[in-house]
Amino acid sequence: MKIAKHICFYYQEDRIIYLNQLIDAASQYEDDVDVFIHTHNNKKWLSEKINSYDNLNIEILEHKMKEHPFYLTWKPRVLMRKQVKENIYDAYMYVEDDVLVSNDTIKYWKKYSTNLNKEKINLGFLRLEKNTQGIYCWTDTAEHDLPLLKIESNMLNVGILSYCAFWIHDKELTKKMLYTIPKSNNVSNCREKAALGANLAGYNTVAREGSEEIFTKTCIPLEDNKIPEACKVYHLPNNYADHNVFLAIEADKILERAISNSY
Repeated sequence: MKIAKHICFYYQEDRIIYLNQLIDAASQYEDDVDVFIHTHNNKKWLSEKINSYDNLNIEILEHKMKEHPFYLTWKPRVLMRKQVKENIYDAYMYVEDDVLVSNDTIKYWKKYSTNLNKEKINLGFLRLEKNTQGIYCWTDTAEHDLPLLKIESNMLNVGILSYCAFWIHDKELTKKMLYTIPKSNNVSNCREKAALGANLAGYNTVAREGSEEIFTKTCIPLEDNKIPEACKVYHLPNNYADHNVFLAIEADKILERAISNSY
């Protein structure tokens, strides 16, 4: 399998450490992967500060921003459309510059996504952070969404929408997403919408008129009645787990909450 990994990086010196961890992870993928880093400035400086590997082709694209900087998150789709048309890659990834996606997570996606997608089920991931006590927590949910956590058909149903600041789709689903979901015209949430990928279609009528709903819910298959470790991706700055504005559920208690909601 050949994967195009698109990383959105708004240039800040103190964030290059996270970007390099993403590059390190990509170098360990069992599949062939090309990395495309989308930035708004300092392409030459960035090229001198990122890690390099013999098994990775890394291309840095500098976009001249005439609109709000948040819209940098939508720039990768221009190149994706070209790549899909030329049939270069089997799968496409979009990831924010501080979300670590391991090789095990890629294998998890390959194992489950195709069959679930046929049933209009989005394969779920959990973006975790480590709090100051060293406990991994899930912060991408809200109190009013907790009742949606359910166990059904040996899967954890996390509801319609599951945000984890990255997506990975095969080329057919990527093409459908690119031509179904319009660019967000709301600056305040355009970054989040870019990071939802095909999961956004059909949610709050954001899809183009006449388009079909791509997914009806998001589920994580259980393995030995447990949430698989491979579904977990990591938000490297860990800046939400101890923030009083965000709901942080300890990762080990997510399944417990879903079980209690199911009976």
